[in-house]
Amino acid sequence: MRLSYLGYRQRFLLGSLFLSLIFFYGLTLKDYYNRLYFLPFLFLLTVVTFGLIFWHNRYLIGYWFLAIIPAYILGGGLMFELVLPSLVWLHFLETMMIFVFLYASFLDSNIFLVSSQRTIKLFQAALGISLFLVIIGCFLVMDAVLVFRFSAWLNALLTFILVFPISLYLIWIVDLSDSFKKIYWYYAFILTLLVSEGSLVISFWPTPLTVKAIFVASLVYALGGLYQAHFLEKVFKQTENELWWLMLLITGSVFLVTRWGGG
Repeated sequence: MRLSYLGYRQRFLLGSLFLSLIFFYGLTLKDYYNRLYFLPFLFLLTVVTFGLIFWHNRYLIGYWFLAIIPAYILGGGLMFELVLPSLVWLHFLETMMIFVFLYASFLDSNIFLVSSQRTIKLFQAALGISLFLVIIGCFLVMDAVLVFRFSAWLNALLTFILVFPISLYLIWIVDLSDSFKKIYWYYAFILTLLVSEGSLVISFWPTPLTVKAIFVASLVYALGGLYQAHFLEKVFKQTENELWWLMLLITGSVFLVTRWGGG
């Protein structure tokens, strides 16, 4: 079934509403492992919904990478909710936030798909929104992973697996090429490796899990922004300094909130 007979904003609203309702149903699953088993179904519905909304762009090489962010936001949000109080009004609030994030993600994806065919003024704004959505998705997913309290090395491996698709996404949306260039894989590998090393280091620190997730997500944001500036040939000294200072500020903040000595 295609939704081409609907306006694009109507499709985005219907898709966001449908996935938000599925998300709300997932919140009724109180057991962690039940939600874990529910995740593949949620991811499949996200991809199918994305495919129906943007079916006419299915031949674009980076088409399916645009579905990563809504999938991460939904899956990560579902698992993250378990650390929050189980209150009905809070479930409604979370579902509304997910709806807003999904709608923004669909709008953002539409801008990138249009930009792959012609130049539009909203492209720069879409890049900023995408970075914001990436940091939200990364935080939710990493918090869901870290709650298992795996070893530091396994955390680093899982971080690499989860961040690599996002790295490819961040690089592709800048170039929007019809072919998947080898340089995408190279830069995505380096970016993901740096983030995984950060995840490895922070795993040894006696830091709260949520703070660790924020740290990893912030690394993706800062390094991803730097890579995007490089591809756009806009690595000005001010931009570079701002991103480095951001990483230093984040690292310093994490250091200060860490309880050293186990006290």
